[in-house]
Order: sequence, then structure tokens, then C-alpha cells
Amino acid sequence: LTKKDSATNAELADATFELRNEDGALVRENLVTDDNGEISVADLAPDDYKLIETKAPTGYQLDATPVNFTIDFNQSEAAKVSKTNTAKTGTVVLTKKDSATNAELADATFELRNEDG
Repeated sequence: LTKKDSATNAELADATFELRNEDGALVRENLVTDDNGEISVADLAPDDYKLIETKAPTGYQLDATPVNFTIDFNQSEAAKVSKTNTAKTGTVVLTKKDSATNAELADATFELRNEDG
């Protein structure tokens, strides 16, 4: 599995998954993506499986939608799947007030910039 940012396609480390078989039985847990955004699981018996995200990388929303894949009898190549995460967004509320009376002021205009300007 390769974990990527939904907007930039950059690989994401530190996402945690569990692996379950077709019957829902837990096969492996605490599988964490490496610096390349990858998890590799070897020696799986032929079956249908699903990887379920249990912890998103810092700053990203958890997506527990299972990633399904199948291991076939005598499979010679690794099954390759990917999953994306969406970065968390925030909200800001600014209230403009008169410095002397503390009354809220209407019709003030502001420009929102990031820390780079």
C-alpha cells in the first residue's frame, strides 16, 4: 500500500493500518507507513483482504474506508494498492471591535494571507 496526499500526491508517512481477511478476522495490526508512504506485508495466504486506516498522519483526516485487494494462489507479483488522505482544514473568526467601547464594528475589510505573505 502506498499512502499519498489527495491534493499534492506526496507520500505520507505515519499512517497506521490494520489488515483483515474476507471474514473480517484481524490478520495484522499497527502497520505504519514508512517515509515513502509504504506498507509491505509478506507471506499472505490466498484470500481477499482489506487494509483499514486506524490512525491518519498528523494534519490529515482519518479515512477508514477499507482498501480491498486479493492474493491469488501462486501469485508472483505483489498486489499494489494506494490510498489518499485529505489535509485537515481550519476555520477562523475575526471580530473587529472599537478599542475604547469594545463595540463590534461592521464593514471592516481584511485580507487573509499565509505566513509567507
